[in-house]
Amino acid sequence: MKRKPQNLVLEAGPPRPPKQPEDLRVIISPEGLPLAVTLASVSARINTFLMDLIFIFIGVELIDALISFFEQDAEDAFHWSSLFSFILVNLYFIFFELAWQGRTPGKTLNGLRVVNRHGGELTPTAVVGRNLTRMVELFLPLQMLFYASETFGFNIYAVIIAVWVSGFAFLPYFQKDHLRLGDLIGGTMVITMPKKKLLPDLSQVFGDSLASGSKPLFAFSAEQLSIYGHQELQALENILRVVENLPTPKATSLVGLKVAAEKIRRRVSFAPPIPEGQELRFLVDFYTALRAVLEKALLFGHYKFNQYFDKPPLSPPRLKTPGSGPKRPLPPQGRMFIRVDRS
Repeated sequence: MKRKPQNLVLEAGPPRPPKQPEDLRVIISPEGLPLAVTLASVSARINTFLMDLIFIFIGVELIDALISFFEQDAEDAFHWSSLFSFILVNLYFIFFELAWQGRTPGKTLNGLRVVNRHGGELTPTAVVGRNLTRMVELFLPLQMLFYASETFGFNIYAVIIAVWVSGFAFLPYFQKDHLRLGDLIGGTMVITMPKKKLLPDLSQVFGDSLASGSKPLFAFSAEQLSIYGHQELQALENILRVVENLPTPKATSLVGLKVAAEKIRRRVSFAPPIPEGQELRFLVDFYTALRAVLEKALLFGHYKFNQYFDKPPLSPPRLKTPGSGPKRPLPPQGRMFIRVDRS
């Protein structure tokens, strides 16, 4: 018996999900919401620390100048200056990170912030713990190194202190979360704050290019504006954001705008037809009026999700389509396999 030839069909499984950045972490906010944050690089942390040291140095010099001006005795001036400089060096980081929610002047300029590594609020205990260890990591060994070199010259103690400081300085390079000793003890980490960019108001953007005055060209009744909700408002805003940077003649000629304007006109029973070339202005006026109505309703505690629900449904309805049923399981992600067609 002669066997039928077998057709070999090469199929591929679904693509692997994109690889997440190595510096991306997910923490839980105090409200219980997962937040994706980006770790601050070691170089950014070093630059921030050097900037804070510059601010500390400026503060110490100002203290010395003030004490020298009011205190004529050199010995007393030295004691007072040493005391206030010690307080400034030790409380600089603690004060600003507590008062500015995990930020110092250097961190603010570089867009960094200290957060709780395990999620939740940044506690004063964590701030004090992570900053007091800096005395052991850097300031105290440097003072010992200075006094040892002044007293004994270059000796084995200076080498030991230099190795001590270098060991703590290079510790973040061997940590996947770029943690120093203070972060390990305090349960904190330093992240990069995202830059916030507010989008311009659409009614003002299109109002300057489409209207000669502030009066809208199309007026809508309260009944017409009560049909749609926040979901449709967001969808309309997404459409207008697409054509925001297009020239006005090109934007008004888009077919998608004409379809959207006509669909809204029929849904809200807007009687007069939209004049040719005024579809974009119709959408802008409707967006401005609908947003004003929905924002006013929110002031009184009334929220309308969309044209069908006042509140977001717990789960989307499952629609049965012809042919729906058990399907062949998908192949493993990212693998290739050969299916033999015996027909």
